[in-house]
Amino acid sequence: MVRPSAKLGSAKLVVICIGLLGFALVADFLWASSSTLASNWTSKESSSTKIVVPNDAITKETQKTQKHAKYKNDTFSGRVLAAAYADLPGPELEWEKRATAPVPRLDGAAIQIKDRLFVFAGYGTIDLVHSHVDIYNFTDNTWGGRFDMPKEMAHSHLGMVTDGRYIYIVTGQYGPQCRGPTARTFVLDTETKQWQDLPPLPVPRYAPATQLWRGRLHVMGGSKENRHTPGLEHWSLAVKDGKALEKEWRTEIPIPRGGPHRACVVVDDRLYVIGGQEGDFMAKPGSPLFKCSRRLEVVYTDVYMLDDEMKWKVLPPMPKPNSHIEFAWVVVNNSIVISGGTTEKHPITKKMVLNGEVVQFNLNTLKWSVIGKLPYRVKTTLVGFWNGWLYFTSGQRDKGPDDPSPRKVIVSRFNNMPKVSSRVTVNKLQYNQPIKRLVSKGKGYPPVLAYWICGTKGEGKKMMRLLKAIYHPRNQYLLQLDDASSHSERLELAQTVKSLNVFEEFGNVDVIGKSYGMNRMGSSALSATLHAAALLLKLNADWDWFITLTASDYPLMTQDDILHAFTFLPMDLNFIHFSNKTIVRKEQQDFNQIVVDPSLLYETRTPLFFAVESRETPDAFKIFKGSPWVILTRALMEYSVSGWDNLPRKLLMFFSNVAYPIESYFHTLVCNSIHFHNTSVHNLLMYTLWDTDPSESQTLDLSHYPTIFESGAAFARPFQEDDLILDKIDDLILNRSPHGFVSGNWCSKPDDVVNDTTSQADLDAVKPGSYGIKLKTLLSQIVKTRRHSTSQCHQP
Repeated sequence: MVRPSAKLGSAKLVVICIGLLGFALVADFLWASSSTLASNWTSKESSSTKIVVPNDAITKETQKTQKHAKYKNDTFSGRVLAAAYADLPGPELEWEKRATAPVPRLDGAAIQIKDRLFVFAGYGTIDLVHSHVDIYNFTDNTWGGRFDMPKEMAHSHLGMVTDGRYIYIVTGQYGPQCRGPTARTFVLDTETKQWQDLPPLPVPRYAPATQLWRGRLHVMGGSKENRHTPGLEHWSLAVKDGKALEKEWRTEIPIPRGGPHRACVVVDDRLYVIGGQEGDFMAKPGSPLFKCSRRLEVVYTDVYMLDDEMKWKVLPPMPKPNSHIEFAWVVVNNSIVISGGTTEKHPITKKMVLNGEVVQFNLNTLKWSVIGKLPYRVKTTLVGFWNGWLYFTSGQRDKGPDDPSPRKVIVSRFNNMPKVSSRVTVNKLQYNQPIKRLVSKGKGYPPVLAYWICGTKGEGKKMMRLLKAIYHPRNQYLLQLDDASSHSERLELAQTVKSLNVFEEFGNVDVIGKSYGMNRMGSSALSATLHAAALLLKLNADWDWFITLTASDYPLMTQDDILHAFTFLPMDLNFIHFSNKTIVRKEQQDFNQIVVDPSLLYETRTPLFFAVESRETPDAFKIFKGSPWVILTRALMEYSVSGWDNLPRKLLMFFSNVAYPIESYFHTLVCNSIHFHNTSVHNLLMYTLWDTDPSESQTLDLSHYPTIFESGAAFARPFQEDDLILDKIDDLILNRSPHGFVSGNWCSKPDDVVNDTTSQADLDAVKPGSYGIKLKTLLSQIVKTRRHSTSQCHQP
C-alpha cells in the first residue's frame, strides 16, 4: 500500500496544524466520553420506537426552564425551587393499563415470586387498613387467590423479603392512622398458604429495611415506637426453608443512618440500602384514635453497601432525595431500578412532593441515571418485572402534572376515600433503556459482547448480513456508516433495523445517524473507535468485551460458540496481537515523523499530511505496535474514554500526529498502564491472509475455505459482498439460511425470528457446537500459558 503524503515546507504551518489537530482530537475524545450522545435521527418515522442512538441532550433553554420550574401554588412568592423539588429530565415512556387491583392500597407491601405478585396489607383510607393478601398473575393479567393474614400481623409499613418460596414478614404498624409498630414476625409458605410465627424482633420497628443475605434474615433501621425517631439498630436471624435456626436475633453492625422507607436490595452477594428518610408523622399526644400529626422529615440520597468484612461502604448518591421506595425496586441486568417515591417537602407550601421518575443504579459502573417517567408521580408504589415488562400498582399519586403534592385523604364519607391507585400499569421500555434486556450476569453465565460494526458507501447490505450472522439477544450492537455514505443510505440502514421485530423486542441494536470524516490511516479512525466505545457505554454499560468489525468481516462460528468459550475466561483479558515487542529504530522514526489528519476537522474524509519536520522520541512511555483488530475489556474501554489518570489523554495527544495510530494506541496504553499491563493475551481470533506486501491482506474466496476451516479463528477478513464462500460458511458452519439468523439456544427456528417475536427465549444459556468447544479449549490453554509466562509487554 502506498501511503499518500504531502510535504509542508513551513514549520510554522506544521505547528499550527498540530495544535489544531491535537485540540480537535482531545475535544472529540471528551465529547465522546460525555453523557450526551451524538446527534442522530429525529424524524417522525423513528419517534415511537427508537432504534437509532437517541439524542437525549437537554438544550440550555430547556435546562433553564426545568431549573426554575414553579408549581401553581408558589407563584405568589417568586421563590425559585431547588433542583431537588423539580422533576428530573428523562424519556417519556409508553404505559399500558392492566387489570385493576381489588382494593386501593397505600403503604402496602409486595413480593414477586416468578409470575405472581403477592400484595399485602396497606391503608384503604386513613381509618381503614387491609388485613389480607391479593395475588396478581403477570402471565394472564388477573387478580385472584385472596387469603387472610394472621390477626396479630401488622397492617402497613412492613419489612418483607422472600427466598423464592417463603415470604418473611417483619414488624410494621398495627392498625390505622398513626399507631405504633409491633415486634411480631411471621413467615408465609406461598405454596400451602400457611403462616408460622418467627421469634419477635428485640424491639418494635416501623418500616425497617429487610433482606435475606448469606443465610440470615437482616433487619435494620426503620423508626422507633413513636414512628418518628430513627433507629440505627441492625439485627439478623439464621433462617432456612421458612424456619428459624436460632431462638434469638443477633446484633449486627448498626446502619450508618437510620430511618424508614428505604430500598434494601441484595445483588451478587452484596447488600445495598438506598434512600429513605429521618422522621415521619406521629400520633397527636393524647389522641385516643392516634390521629396523625406532621413532624419534620428529612429525605436523603444516601446509598450504602455492606461489604465482605461487614463494614458499611458509601456509594454514589441517588439523583435526588427519595423515600417510600421499600417495594418500588426491581433488579434487572445487574442494575437496581426504582420507580417513584417522595422527595423533600416543598420549601414554601411544606407539602410532600412526589417523584415520577424511573431511575437506574448500574452496579457495574456505580452510576445513576433517569431511564424514564411514570405516567404520574406516585409514592409507595409496588413494583414487579416480568418477561421484559416493568409493572407497578397501588400507591398515592399526585394532584396533576403541575402539582406534585399527594391527593388528600378525606375521611368524612366512605366514598371520599384517599386517592390511592388500585390500577396495575405496565411499560415495556424502549430500545435505549438497558433495563429492557433481561439477562443474568455473573459466574457461570455467558458474557455480554459489545460489537461496533463500521462500513462505508454501499455497504449497508453487507452490514445487515454480518449483523444477522453475529446476532444474539445478550449482546449490544452499534452500526455506523462513515462519511462516504449518503444520508439516505444511513436512513435506509436504520429503517431496515427497525423493521425487524427481533431487534425491537430485545432493543440491543442501535444505528449512528450522523456521520463524520474518518480516515482509517489517521487519528480520526482512533477517535471514531473511542466514540463508538463511549456510545456503547452510554447505551448499556453492562457489557464485558468490545469487538470492532467492518462490513467486510464475517464470523467462522456461531455466537453460542463464542459466548460459550468466553464464559470461562477471566474477565480482565485483552486480546491484542503484538507484531513486535520493542520498536526498532526505523519504526521509531516513523512515530517521530509528524502526521496531520485533517479528517478530524472536516465532515468528509481528507488525505493525511506528512510533514518534513519530526519530533523527539518520547521518554514518558514505551511505544508498542501490532494488529489494529483487538478485543478489549469494558474496564479498559472505560479507562480509555474517561481514564482516572492522565495516561490515556497523554497517549491520545501523541498518537493524534501518527500514521495508523489504531495499530499502536491500545497496545501502548495496555503496556504502559500499571492497571492493565498484565492483562494482554495473544489474539488468534481473526483470520487474515497477508499478501507479499505486509500492509495488504488477500481477499478471501472459495479457494481459501479449507485453510479458513482449519484456522480455529472466530472471524475472518476481508470478503467481497455475497461471495460464494460466505454462502458456504452459512451452510456448513453457521447453519444460516439466506436472509435468516443463526440458530442457537435463544432461537431454535432462526427463520421465524425475522417476523415473529421470541419472548420466551432463554438468554442465559448457550448451546455450543464443536467449534465452540474447540475455541474454549484453545482459550483455556492461552490462559494457562499466560499464568506461567512473561507478559507480552515485558518480552524482548
